[in-house]
Amino acid sequence: MKRILCILLLTVMVLVTNTAVFAVDSLEEKLEKYPTATKMEYVNEKELPIVFDSANMSDMPYIIVSYKWKSDCSNEENSVRIFHKYTGEEQPSVQNSFTLSLGEEYTFTCQYENNQSVYSYNGDLVIAASDTGSYVGLENIIFVANDYNVSSKASVITKSAGTKNESEPNNTFSTATITSDDYDNYGTISSTSDVDWWKITFNRSGYANFWLGNIPSNCNYNIALYDSTGTNLLYYSYKSGNADELISMCPVSAATYYIKIFSASGSSTTSRYHMRIKWYPFVPDIVYTIKNVAKGEYLTIKDACNASDINLTYSYAYITTNTSNDAKNNGQRMRINYDASSSFYTIAPTCSYNGQHRVLDVYDGLSSSSRRIWTYQNNGAEEEHFVFEKQADNSYIISFKNNSNYVLDVDANKNVYANTRNGNSSQRWILTEDTNYNNAERTYRTYNWSWPLSNNFRLSSSFGYRYVNGYKFHNGIDIPADNKTSVYCPTQATYSNWGYDRTYGCGYYLVIETSNKVYNSSQNIKLLFQHLYEDAKTTNSNIEVGNNISKGAVIAKTGDTGTSGSYHLHYTVITDGSDVFVNGSYSHRSFSNTEQPLMFYPYTTLTYN
Repeated sequence: MKRILCILLLTVMVLVTNTAVFAVDSLEEKLEKYPTATKMEYVNEKELPIVFDSANMSDMPYIIVSYKWKSDCSNEENSVRIFHKYTGEEQPSVQNSFTLSLGEEYTFTCQYENNQSVYSYNGDLVIAASDTGSYVGLENIIFVANDYNVSSKASVITKSAGTKNESEPNNTFSTATITSDDYDNYGTISSTSDVDWWKITFNRSGYANFWLGNIPSNCNYNIALYDSTGTNLLYYSYKSGNADELISMCPVSAATYYIKIFSASGSSTTSRYHMRIKWYPFVPDIVYTIKNVAKGEYLTIKDACNASDINLTYSYAYITTNTSNDAKNNGQRMRINYDASSSFYTIAPTCSYNGQHRVLDVYDGLSSSSRRIWTYQNNGAEEEHFVFEKQADNSYIISFKNNSNYVLDVDANKNVYANTRNGNSSQRWILTEDTNYNNAERTYRTYNWSWPLSNNFRLSSSFGYRYVNGYKFHNGIDIPADNKTSVYCPTQATYSNWGYDRTYGCGYYLVIETSNKVYNSSQNIKLLFQHLYEDAKTTNSNIEVGNNISKGAVIAKTGDTGTSGSYHLHYTVITDGSDVFVNGSYSHRSFSNTEQPLMFYPYTTLTYN
């Protein structure tokens, strides 16, 4: 199967007692030592530091071993940290090796350091068995570096889980040849009336690619996917000529499906086609834009949700251009989460606490007259549960899990509402992944920052525009806290600036510079804390600019100095290297020089005042 995947150099070793770390220097030597390994390309002339041994694919757990990035960089120190993808729990390392479990998903960060700078790469590592339960798909790697997904830069030669030849007769779905995930499947279309049926059963919900290649010259074969009855057409790929056919990343359930291969023209009794099916897990927490096919404008939250302060508004959804103020305030970025236990999605705008609080809902329910779409706290109501139905043109109909007759539509006033199916193009939507936002967030999640207040996970105001003395930009998050509550350093940092501001209402403030980089930049991230109880030098009398700060060290105390209104900590992530002011003005803070702090805390459970 043709697949674009992330590239890591992988060779394997099975878990044994007192496993040693091998001192292998080069790519060539690694491949010689592990001849069963699949040779993969590497990126930017840097060998990536994770190696597997493919000697026994069914034995688990596996050991991940870290190596130097480049054989000619003996002065460099490297490190690898691995975290469980969903719990955030760091996996323990013994002699730079990690024990991972079958079927689990992890995030990793790889870092090396020389006397000039620190380089970090990070991404997702998925260890998953195929339907047969005996093959581990080592190629299921997503690796993100800088501003691009490395998987888009190179391809990998992967081993299939096995080979299956068609079993005649298989010209009806009831006589279909049974296959499994990631098998190489071969067959012939002996005449223009010949039809080949294949059958596959997935054990888990996810996405799947259905690829058909090696189509003989002067032939045009097509591929179609049917549901478990073998009669309802779900997806298809009908290209001209003998071009490869691909049904790309269509959602599948834990169910049986039928694949039909047939001729639009031409046939061959000797040349075999090649068909391969590849299952992928759902990747949660991905941010998309959603554009209406008929109108060409984007699903948007009015006033960008204004999910801030005490005047939380229930904002309605409508469509508008991608240049509107609501679009610029993240009102068009939608975090789509998948609930694997019940096979539905929720859609959460990132303007609402980075998509962690509110989701799309139906005002007064589907039985109401208007059925307007608005934002509401995620409370598990069925009006918040959606299904994405992929269409032949790669657009989607977005229906309701428990009432599929209703789908998202747009009225004459550009309001988004739930309407009965009618086949109009206004009921189809184009999903586009916001790769820059997602890649940045994946990067920030691996920094493993700690929350600045101990046992206090409340928020009273989020990042972005809000109605407080007008519609103004709020450059951080507000965490309510008692007076003189200790503020802890979220990560290793140095002192940068501190003082008292009367002009812009910051009160006592502190700026620290972290050792973590801004996504797609060589700039270090800085953190700003405002409305502190006292000067930072009063809290820590011996501090100087440039002094190191350990992660978890007390750096300040909360207060209500400046224009505060209540005791709370104002917490800002600065991305342009500046301190409190930009060009002499605090009001110049914007999306261009600050970042959503909640991107750094994916596994922190928050409450909202």
